[in-house]
Amino acid sequence: MGNFWEKIKHSTEDVSTLEINTILKSDMVCVKMPDNNLLALYLLSKTYHLKIMDLGVKYRGLLPATISHCGDMKIDDGNNLFRGKPDFQLAGVKSFKELRNCALLGANCISRNKSEIDLPMEELRVDEMILTRIEMQSYEICNLLKEYPIKERHEGDEKRKFTTKDFLDQKKTNNKDLNLDFRDRQVIIKALDLGVERVVMQTRIGMDGDITTRISEKFADNPKQFVLDVHNKTINISVSFWKTLFETLVSFGKLILSKT
Repeated sequence: MGNFWEKIKHSTEDVSTLEINTILKSDMVCVKMPDNNLLALYLLSKTYHLKIMDLGVKYRGLLPATISHCGDMKIDDGNNLFRGKPDFQLAGVKSFKELRNCALLGANCISRNKSEIDLPMEELRVDEMILTRIEMQSYEICNLLKEYPIKERHEGDEKRKFTTKDFLDQKKTNNKDLNLDFRDRQVIIKALDLGVERVVMQTRIGMDGDITTRISEKFADNPKQFVLDVHNKTINISVSFWKTLFETLVSFGKLILSKT
């Protein structure tokens, strides 16, 4: 019963803050969150891997010749500047820990060398922010996965990694799909929704009435009324849904209490 009330407590805390993000994209592929949690984690790790690789290629040619290292990474070693030589590219703790370390290395490299890189300051800040998001989300995923051991190498052979096909074939790896609760699954859904895109507007509303709106400086310099209208309409819809959800939780709690 204690575990039940703990879940009720967490559910109430989870709906105590509402967050609305507006993202601008040049194009998009709309797909729903996979039912298989292991596949969802793999898609997330692949998204992070490709973005770190892209930024590593981008900044290798932009750093001045006087800089020989990016953290512990030698710039002329032939590997990707930020990603290095990947050791894990699947979806377990080791994969996300490696992604976190690479993203942190990349963000620090940009931060320390901004004055030496020939790019607009806004673009540098956006790239640094995206790498920081990857680092923070990967850290959160690592904490989530501590309760769900996922094999990423063949049993008894630390040098032989699973291929992607093997990893997603549960008969070969014995990796069971993760039995995530609603809260943990929402962490993955949010990470996939945000991906590695640039958030131009974000509004957070707390139960205490505290409202914070963040707007990208570049967007604020040239705002699009259509985007502002979409963001405001989304806030109204979300608040209405949020109110109904919270009232349902309170009613459910009262019902349980009346029967105990």
